[in-house]
Amino acid sequence: MDNDISEKTALQTTAIGDVWGIGRRWSAHLLQQRIKTAFDLRLINAAIIRQQYNITLANTTRELQGHTCIQLEDIVKVKKNILSSKSFGQPLPAYQVIAEALSNYTLRACEKLRAQHSLTTEITVFLKTNRFNKEHYYSRTYTIALPSPSNDTRIIIHYAKKALLEIYKPGLLYCKTGVLLSDLIGDTAPLQLDLFQQTITVSPVAVMIDHINQRFGKNTVFLACQKTESVNRWQSKAQFKSPCYTTRWADIISAQ
Repeated sequence: MDNDISEKTALQTTAIGDVWGIGRRWSAHLLQQRIKTAFDLRLINAAIIRQQYNITLANTTRELQGHTCIQLEDIVKVKKNILSSKSFGQPLPAYQVIAEALSNYTLRACEKLRAQHSLTTEITVFLKTNRFNKEHYYSRTYTIALPSPSNDTRIIIHYAKKALLEIYKPGLLYCKTGVLLSDLIGDTAPLQLDLFQQTITVSPVAVMIDHINQRFGKNTVFLACQKTESVNRWQSKAQFKSPCYTTRWADIISAQ
């Protein structure tokens, strides 16, 4: 729309119900007032629209008249830290089972890391028992600085498990673990790498796995350290979780 004629034509051929922010209910009311197109709404005084409806529709009217009212955020703020953790479905004493849970939590954190095109330079792992058992309560964290920034799930899980070994104590019943990715930088930032080791900071394998899992479903492809026969022992209990009314066909409410 590079001139007044093309702009007017576009507005006249856009039904009022197709204007962004105008729902079915508002559309019905506007049609009753013979406001059938975006061009018709443009001719109305925005103050009148605000009196009869609300500020949102008034701002839409002003936008159609050429006044900027809705500020768009062109730059999405990236997270400075990424945390992934959950309580276990039951208290766990075995290191191997806890390490499996931590591997899964770390994978989720790495997926978020790659989604915002970032690399992590430092990871922190925590492990704790039941905080209500004051007599035998245990809680520790351990931080490792990576040799070079990375978003490769395999590398980050490797160091997360090393951190877990440092804080794990046999004989305790643990209730929760998690990983924090911190000191994040962009994956296009200039880096000082190791002179004697060629490290690929952005993993094409990990990115490919993300694409496969997004297309074919969660855990279509996974690392061996993520999934064993003990998965039901560390997964959080979800028997009281609310149904997914709007995102899963089986959970849609049906009227009898």
